[in-house]
Amino acid sequence: MHHGLKTEIYRIIFISVSAVIFGLMTGLLLPSLLAAGFFYSCWLLGQTRRFYLWLEKNTDELPPDSSGIWGDIFEVIYKSRRQRIETQKHLLMQLQQVRGFTSALKEGLVLINPKGIITWWNESAEKLFSFNESTDLNQPIINLIRTPAFISFFQAGNYNEPIDITSPQDPGLVIQIQISVYGDQERLLVAQDVTRLRQLEKMRKDFVANVSHELRTPLTVVRGYIETMSDQLDTFDQIWHKPLQQMHKQTIRMSDIVSDLSTLSRLETSNTTTEEDEINLFDMISNIRQDALLLEDTKPINISIEGADDICLIGSNSELQSALSNLVFNAVKYSKEEGANIQVVWKKTDNGLMLSVNDNGIGMDPKHIPRLTERFY
Repeated sequence: MHHGLKTEIYRIIFISVSAVIFGLMTGLLLPSLLAAGFFYSCWLLGQTRRFYLWLEKNTDELPPDSSGIWGDIFEVIYKSRRQRIETQKHLLMQLQQVRGFTSALKEGLVLINPKGIITWWNESAEKLFSFNESTDLNQPIINLIRTPAFISFFQAGNYNEPIDITSPQDPGLVIQIQISVYGDQERLLVAQDVTRLRQLEKMRKDFVANVSHELRTPLTVVRGYIETMSDQLDTFDQIWHKPLQQMHKQTIRMSDIVSDLSTLSRLETSNTTTEEDEINLFDMISNIRQDALLLEDTKPINISIEGADDICLIGSNSELQSALSNLVFNAVKYSKEEGANIQVVWKKTDNGLMLSVNDNGIGMDPKHIPRLTERFY
């Protein structure tokens, strides 16, 4: 039993016994008990008033001195209040730290509740979108960012990929927006200025397009002359035969590079959706095999294909043809001098379709493999 409760029980017993003794001595037992109960009730009322006045201040001021059960009540509530105040101070400190580092971020951050209402933003977001705290806080996000592309993106709810929009206030500013969902369908919008990055990408695309276009004509002329000269090697001294063959080989290689640059430029600048067809994989690989066998020169080529003949893919016929033929042609190109032995195998797996091209070539240094998909590597 708590000390305060025991003290309070002893107090009640003492008052009751005293009232009984006094009543027996004076012959006024009932009035004595009523008077004792009245004075105890007044004392309780006084304690209640002190308790209320102390609670009303809502500060960390020490509680009034008291004993018994009221002393325990004051002590428990005082400790609870102190703990709450310390927790509030800790949370306030954390909040100030969060506001400090979010203010230092270059990325704009916007918090959006499940109804699409803006509840908070940082300084970078205020600059990017020209938000005004007095008028824009607690407003729907689509009322402030009215770009049609963003409205469709926000309402669709598919935030796997970011979206680029033009700033409503500055047409020359490109903003990339990414949204993450957390909690109870609340959303965090992250925005950053990617204008410089998009300008560099455009410069690179223009450079690739211009290089491929400007090199094509002079390279075609040079290749034409070299091919004509190569066809008439007998009219040249023996000393020129090997240089002409090497020049012819290198012009073909340069033509392939220019063709690849043109393809890259076309793919990067094309905004149209590629037409997709149903493609029989067996038929496509069989045709690629026949084309690869035509590459046979001084070394034999053996290409075996293995896979079901009823597997079909949905995609771009030309792009799949290009990708798969590159795999097979490179296997032929880099095979051993004594001959190419290539196996093309495709089969269904739990994750989809797996196609592999195995050859007996010189192989590739493992350090190059992570960078195979990089442009121009």
